[in-house]
Amino acid sequence: MRLRLVPLSLLLLALAACNGPRESTAASGPLADGGAPEDAPMGGDGLVGTWERVAQEGYPGDPPDVGVQRLTFFEGGRMTVATEVGGERLEQEMQYRLEGDQLVQISGAGTAVAQVSRWSLDGDRLTIEQPQTGYRDVYRRLP
Repeated sequence: MRLRLVPLSLLLLALAACNGPRESTAASGPLADGGAPEDAPMGGDGLVGTWERVAQEGYPGDPPDVGVQRLTFFEGGRMTVATEVGGERLEQEMQYRLEGDQLVQISGAGTAVAQVSRWSLDGDRLTIEQPQTGYRDVYRRLP
């Protein structure tokens, strides 16, 4: 049996779920029908908006299969990470802030957990890289 590495973004989601609310539903809702959450901001500059992961780069061997993942960034530093794996939908709300080319994601109730990643934006392509490993998740902006 081969050991597969879990992307850091999924690990962060799992850690955050231990400290905050988690929602699990059948294959319905925004991830199943391809739309963005109803309260997602439309347009905007920078990260504000909804992004869907389209590629994983820099992972050794085959990237791990972690299902559909969408990030939604709101003005004021709030974000959600929605993941659908095997028909199960998990959504985690957290805070974020930008410090130059660093994206700081803060999750958890009580004892907060912060993760620092590098981010870059090229039109409708958002790349989030884990500096410790070089693993990159690539997202496209949803309309």
